[in-house]
Amino acid sequence: MTENSRNLKGILLLIHIQNSSENVLQLIAINKLPLMSGVLKRMKREWVIPPISLPENDTGPYPKYVVKLKSNNDDKVAVTYKISGPGADQPPEGIFIIDGRSGVVYLKESLDREKRAKYILLAYALSEGVKIEDPMELIINIIDQNDNFPEFTKNLFTGRVNESADVGESIIKVTAEDKDDPETNNAILRYKIRSQVPEMPSKDMFAINTVSGWISLKAGELDRESSPVYKLVIEAADMEGKGLTATCTVIIIINDSNDNAPQFTVTSMSTTTSENVVGVEVASLQVTDMDQLGSPNSNTKFSIIKGNEGGVFNITTGPNKMEGIIRTTKGLDFESISVFILLVVATNEAPFFGPVSISTATVTVAVLDMNEPPVFSSAEELVSISEDVKIDAIPATGTGTLVVSLLDVNDNLPVIVQRKVSLCNKDPLPAFLDVVDRDGPGHAGPFTVELAKGHKINWIISINSSTDVVSLAPKRHLSLGDYIVLMHIFDVGKLSQDSSVHVEVRNRAKKDATLLPDLPRDSIVHYNEEGGGEEDGNYDLSELHRGCYNQSEVFSTVVLPTVQRSPGYHFPTQVNEEIGKFIEDNLQAADRDLTAPPFDSLLVFDYEGGGSEVNSLSSINSTDSDKDQNFQSLSQWGPEFSRLAYLYKGSSEDEDDDSKTLPGKTEWV
Repeated sequence: MTENSRNLKGILLLIHIQNSSENVLQLIAINKLPLMSGVLKRMKREWVIPPISLPENDTGPYPKYVVKLKSNNDDKVAVTYKISGPGADQPPEGIFIIDGRSGVVYLKESLDREKRAKYILLAYALSEGVKIEDPMELIINIIDQNDNFPEFTKNLFTGRVNESADVGESIIKVTAEDKDDPETNNAILRYKIRSQVPEMPSKDMFAINTVSGWISLKAGELDRESSPVYKLVIEAADMEGKGLTATCTVIIIINDSNDNAPQFTVTSMSTTTSENVVGVEVASLQVTDMDQLGSPNSNTKFSIIKGNEGGVFNITTGPNKMEGIIRTTKGLDFESISVFILLVVATNEAPFFGPVSISTATVTVAVLDMNEPPVFSSAEELVSISEDVKIDAIPATGTGTLVVSLLDVNDNLPVIVQRKVSLCNKDPLPAFLDVVDRDGPGHAGPFTVELAKGHKINWIISINSSTDVVSLAPKRHLSLGDYIVLMHIFDVGKLSQDSSVHVEVRNRAKKDATLLPDLPRDSIVHYNEEGGGEEDGNYDLSELHRGCYNQSEVFSTVVLPTVQRSPGYHFPTQVNEEIGKFIEDNLQAADRDLTAPPFDSLLVFDYEGGGSEVNSLSSINSTDSDKDQNFQSLSQWGPEFSRLAYLYKGSSEDEDDDSKTLPGKTEWV
């Protein structure tokens, strides 16, 4: 480089020339050479370089031409070009490179605006290592593309709103972000509600501000009791709602408002209480409330608004806040008022929101008369009588009758009569147990029964409310052996007692053997040999007959059942009783009734043996019989008897003839 070139002074202008083939940044030096004091002075140079814009995500090919630098001294001296800065020789290194001789800047890889939106490089022009130009600032801006989806700050948002909230009330705000350039539409988001579950009472219960993301109540028909929770799916889309999308879930919980009054489960009831007692519980009233349990919206307060003018009762709320307990505050007097009719109303601890239907209950309290000592109208009565009053010899008297009715008290517990029963192990019939209670009507039956814990695995139990007979049956096949079954028996007043029954599970055959007497069951007459058997004396024929054929020693026996308790028929049908149940109950009673005919008996069909009025029915004698037999007539009976006639043709005539009679037979019926 010459001395003159090193002392160039003037103004460098950057001219950006763009054509169809390349971008050229040319350094043009306009020399101003005024003499000042005979010394050449260097003027300040100013480079004005417009920023270069490159799109992100360019697919190449790479390296890709960016721009060309050119010094105005390029035709005078050998110029070497160099770039420096982040993206060139500083991290991230190697993204931009320059051809030192031609001054062409290249891009080596795809750019990502979200990682770095701008690169600022310094361009140098050197000659033999010496700067011939001041460094020039090269600014490269990355053009944003819509390559990022919106992202919600949370996947799940949770909001709450009172079911009594007004339309338009704000509930919760959702927020999404987009990493694209916020100065472009690529990052401008819009929100909308994509779905609502449940879609009741309407599918548009909520609205969302499309720009801010605030969700508000659109319809004023919230009802926590039918729809306590709503689930919304919210969508955010860039490009002002027309680009890439993302979704999140919003859970909206409906806070309870006291828009339901407590309701009595029983609106009318009758009860009794003894006179002259204080602080005794008279009645308990239960309520339900559709509002949130355990909150002031469902916790109940009770008031007696009518019938308690004397203040003899008060009502308090039970521990569960859903029960009203009426007690006496002073002793009642049967002789003054025998019946009270109380009207009770139920409200909540919290005030009602909007109009509600208030529930009331009527409680009729009958005062029971107690045996009280007589009371004189006055503690002392003064009577004056003359000392000489005449007294009659036989004094007049009068009589009266005092009738005392003793009222029953539920002071006896129900019990099972039977303590031991037997069942077959195969296809058993139920065991029937009787329940007794020494109390009178109104304090005894109808009874209820239930198995104790642990006994329901093997047994089934039920009770007939009209007969107070308990049916106990195995629930599954049981092994032979002894079992103890524990059950709870309750009377009408819910007094109960545990009763246990010893159940023997036995084999059916063994059970039958124990129930039937040891009576002859084989054939009475044996025919072990021909020509005999009628005089068999091993059996007592008196068991078979009773006055048959004028034989006084032969009689029939009727087996009567042993005396036992009636199985419990009931007639007529009860009020509101189903006819099918009526028939089934009496059918089961008939199956258990061993006292009903017909009874087992020994019946006579025929009789053989000594003393019979007829000749012996055994007319076929043994082979040593001296009576001749003639079987010639068999040949006249047709082809079916031809073989028989052949066998006996020409045989001796001393064989017995059995064509007349056959032996009789006695059977058990």
